[in-house]
Amino acid sequence: MNLRRIIFLTGVAMALATRVQADDTRGDFWPEVDAFVGLNDKSRLFLSAAFSHNRQESYTDLTFGAHVDFFLKPISRPWLRGTPDVEKRRYLFFRIGYRYGQGLGDDADAYREHRVVLEATARAHLPGRLVALNRSRVDLRDLQGEGSWRYRNRTRLEREFPAWSRSLTTYAMAEFFYDSRHDAWSRKRYFAGVEWPLGRTSVLDTYYCRQDDSHPSPAHVNAIGLALNLF
Repeated sequence: MNLRRIIFLTGVAMALATRVQADDTRGDFWPEVDAFVGLNDKSRLFLSAAFSHNRQESYTDLTFGAHVDFFLKPISRPWLRGTPDVEKRRYLFFRIGYRYGQGLGDDADAYREHRVVLEATARAHLPGRLVALNRSRVDLRDLQGEGSWRYRNRTRLEREFPAWSRSLTTYAMAEFFYDSRHDAWSRKRYFAGVEWPLGRTSVLDTYYCRQDDSHPSPAHVNAIGLALNLF
């Protein structure tokens, strides 16, 4: 599949997110800004600010996060030398962090969360310059004053293509959530996206996400996401 077809199919998927209508389906917009600051050759600081906006239900959530990443086992691949993201040049990395989420507007008190994040990601290079990743993550949550935990497993397949003397990355992901509040696998997410290089130190991640919830009641989300990554 050539690059034009991949970009076209990703765009079609994003457009479909805005057209699907159902009683239990909503459309969200997820903008995000992430900053990565190198501490040394084996660690970095990761800061994030993310929104979730739903136009139909008129609510907006805001989440701030601060994390530390630790890297192991560098990868030697010629086409990775120009990428600003050191994570792409490591076989394995770990993350520990804290996030705070708060509702905005009239429903500000309806959502408030403190969350400790623990995660590990492994990367494997496949034939055809494909890359497979698997991330295991645990969220230790204080949600409206009630403690719980959540396990998230995410698998990603990506490939880089030359673009404007650099490279863009196309990817597909699937993520599954186990929530201790329901004692069940309660959420599934499916992604298709493209990471666009904007310069030597910034990347724009554009994606479509389909989210399906089974607990506490069935619900579905079609979301468009934009994440600006600054290195």
